[in-house]
Amino acid sequence: MNTAVSKDRLVPFGSKFAYGVGQFAEGLKNTAFAVFVLFYYNQVLGLPGTMAGAALFIALLFDAVSDPLAGSLSDNHRSRLGRRHPFMYASAVPLGLAFTGLFWPPGGLGDWGLFVWLTAFATLTRAAMTLYHVPHLAMGAEMTENFNERTRIVAFRQFFGTAGSAAASLIGLGWFFADERGGRLAVENYAPYAVVLAVLMVVTVWYSAFGTRREIPYLARISHQVACANDECLGNQLLVSECRKSPFDRLTDCAGRALAGLLAPSTSVLPQP
Repeated sequence: MNTAVSKDRLVPFGSKFAYGVGQFAEGLKNTAFAVFVLFYYNQVLGLPGTMAGAALFIALLFDAVSDPLAGSLSDNHRSRLGRRHPFMYASAVPLGLAFTGLFWPPGGLGDWGLFVWLTAFATLTRAAMTLYHVPHLAMGAEMTENFNERTRIVAFRQFFGTAGSAAASLIGLGWFFADERGGRLAVENYAPYAVVLAVLMVVTVWYSAFGTRREIPYLARISHQVACANDECLGNQLLVSECRKSPFDRLTDCAGRALAGLLAPSTSVLPQP
């Protein structure tokens, strides 16, 4: 059987569906971070907004570095399961555990204890998601060279990403944080919410990996010479180019990111409905 990627190859519906489902997990995570994390730590646990924003900013900085490294690691991995699927399988449980821990800090922590906990588990959650999302995203472009098929693949991914975002809000605001359960200020509501979302993340990540296993022989293969010209892989090149920025560029980048991190807590002081 010829397993070379063809410009005319049509990807089976099941593979496109399974690939799209994989984006559901990131939709859940993104909405939880955007809507609930800051509110939980600031309004419910009492962590000052500046400290909460700084913790998430540190995690975001780590994410900026880990993305190209994860891409480089996946691009150059060789295994029976290909370059992408081992990372998709391996990241699911760490992602679920880290996300659960984010909403389940031990009692009795002071401000600095909460700051360290938030920084650690926000970073771990982002790292686990990166280890999954970067290979998953790359796989979508490798299943076929057919323009129309790639467009359909992206459509599946966007649909399930949006569905995941909506689900995170509906599960939270419609059930766990409903008024009859005490609303968003009830600290006991957050751990069960995190567990439900974590289970959904693990299930959808594994389903996506298992459901696209038939695509492994068709995924585009990049020779070591192409992937790592002059011993500098693409991810490493991106990292090197970032480090080679002028001091002014670095200062501007850091100032912009710091401002975003410090202003972010303003989203956590919305009035309780």
